[in-house]
Order: sequence, then structure tokens, then C-alpha cells
Amino acid sequence: MTAAPSTLSIRDRTAECSDRECKLLSYSAVRVIAIHRLHLRGVDIADDHLDAPTMCREFQANPKLSRYTGKQNPYALLIRAREGMIEQCTPLLEMGAHAGVWNDDAIGIAVVGDFRTEHPTSQQWHRAMLLAATLSQAFEARILGHDELAGGSRDKAKECPGRLFPMPAFRAQIRDLIRNNRGDLGTPAAAHNLLARAGARYGG
Repeated sequence: MTAAPSTLSIRDRTAECSDRECKLLSYSAVRVIAIHRLHLRGVDIADDHLDAPTMCREFQANPKLSRYTGKQNPYALLIRAREGMIEQCTPLLEMGAHAGVWNDDAIGIAVVGDFRTEHPTSQQWHRAMLLAATLSQAFEARILGHDELAGGSRDKAKECPGRLFPMPAFRAQIRDLIRNNRGDLGTPAAAHNLLARAGARYGG
């Protein structure tokens, strides 16, 4: 077993990340848990210093970034570099601006790093697995990388989350994680309970 459900912990930073009022998703609308890499190229913020409030502030105010999101927060959850702390940026059911035509259907998870050139840390990988597994079970949703979403980006050559964050291996390990933790992850109700214990905010 690569990670134990009891280790799921989500730091609520939504009050520090607020933007304008956004559209809310219904539970049944969520079809995908979308995995992204987050590396702010051209913005003078090192990956090690990138947290949820900093990320949201940059996407709201920085012209280089806000043109992609309309000054709206992109991701619901962020997994920080190195130690892999999970931070919540917006409520799960608040629509983010992270995946083009999929914004109405997907919850976005940003993992900090450039996984075209570097591997995620072990902590990031394991916590991303546990978080994605729990969300996918709770919402009965598929887990896909950003560049696996047709129409999910205006950049046809985008590598997200990147070749060093391989989605087939990620999904295979998640299947094993769910199989080994049926008590916490075996049903939507159990997964929602785990999210609630971890401190997730839903909104709506």
C-alpha cells in the first residue's frame, strides 16, 4: 500500500484565495478529476515558495496569467513542492478556470513543479494519488491529465502534467490504493466522509 487514507489532510486556504463569485457545480456535473502541473514560467516565484494564496493572487492580478483565466482562480486544490502539503484554493464545487471546455465538468488539482523536466517528489506523488483517488471515488469521476482532455487547452503542444508525471502509472497505482483501502474508498459515501475528515470544503 503506497499511502494510507488516514494521512489525507487538506489545509483550508479558501479565505486567503477569494476572487469574484463564481458559478457552482452540482455533484452530478463532476465527471473528471483533472491533474495539472503548475510552474509559473516567467513569474519570479520559485516552486518551493508557491502556495495557494500566492498562486491565486498571481492568476488574479498578473497580466501574463490572468488572460488565461479571466482573473478567476484556476484550481480547487494545490499540492505544494517537495513536502507535498495539500492546500485548498476554492471550494470543490466552485467552477475554476483550469481546463477550457471542461471547466463545467472537472475539479482541478495543481501539482507544483515542471514535470516535463523533473520528477515529482515521493510526497507529492503519494499525496496526489490519495487526493485524486478520494475525489474520484466521491464523485464517481475519471482521473485525467490536462492534456488528455480534448479541448482542455488552447495550446495543442501543452505537456500537462508532463512525461515525468505519467498518468497511466498514476491511475494504475490509484487502482491498487483503492483496492487496498475499501473501507475508506470503496463507496462514494466513504470517500465523502474521508474528504470531510480531511477538512475539504465543498461550497454551494
